[in-house]
Amino acid sequence: MAKKRPATDVIPSANPIAPVIKQAQLSDLRLLSCKVSHPNELNLPPELNQHVSVHGSLNKDKEVLVIARFALSGNSPSPSGEPVALDDEFYIEARFGVTYTLQSTEGITQDQVVLFAQQNGIFNLWPYWREFVQSMTCRMSIEPLRVPLLKSPLAFGSGKAASSKAAGKGSKPKRKSKQ
Repeated sequence: MAKKRPATDVIPSANPIAPVIKQAQLSDLRLLSCKVSHPNELNLPPELNQHVSVHGSLNKDKEVLVIARFALSGNSPSPSGEPVALDDEFYIEARFGVTYTLQSTEGITQDQVVLFAQQNGIFNLWPYWREFVQSMTCRMSIEPLRVPLLKSPLAFGSGKAASSKAAGKGSKPKRKSKQ
């Protein structure tokens, strides 16, 4: 039988966020705010736009705080890429926060914290965004939307703000098939 390696051996030391990953323990995850709107029509727009922005910071209590804002809208984003919520358009937005406790902040830079937020933070929060969208569309009495699985948090580039048309191949939030 092969020997199991400690989990810390699995993280490549060349990874710039390895010092954060090795000691970060998820200590809190919560919904911070949300906004949902849908006009009286029961039909969704033919094209949905998804927006994700992530921010990470290190506080004096040796905690990494990650705030992620997710939005799905039936209208075009603003020129700056921000989602636009109009009263007469479909719109779902949620802000989630996750806190990771560190044993020590020695040798950890703010750049590493930002990268950690963009990669691990988004990866940990994505399932909550998916559930939120499906649950809210059910509560809005429309066919549930399924946000695709997040294959790689790097899909959001810098992670600061990323928008995507949700009508492309494989990226469209899917309507749940009736069985």
